[in-house]
Amino acid sequence: MNKPSKTSPNYSPFWALGIVFLTMTVLQGLQLADTLSQRNKLKEAHANQNKQLEEVLPGVQQQKERAQTVSDAVERLSRDLLQLADGTNEASKIVAEFKIQLNNPPQGGESTQNSTKN
Repeated sequence: MNKPSKTSPNYSPFWALGIVFLTMTVLQGLQLADTLSQRNKLKEAHANQNKQLEEVLPGVQQQKERAQTVSDAVERLSRDLLQLADGTNEASKIVAEFKIQLNNPPQGGESTQNSTKN
């Protein structure tokens, strides 16, 4: 008598590989969506930063102009004081106390900026 043989059934790897492939596709899709979301947020942040810079820039320009005006006034005052130091004792004391000296103008730049040192 022949006994029926017990053989293990053959399973196809299609479903296992299909599930792995589907899972990987879903994960890649989620990562792509997250990356695009981050990209949009960065674009918005960059646009907001540009708007803020445009709002601040005129104030910075005004402060630069004021600083240049003050620097020019201090330079003129220092030059006058150096000229007076040759003839008056008080001016000589001020020049010595604050170590005021006339520097050469910078090469290639504006000749009126930073030509005295306090």
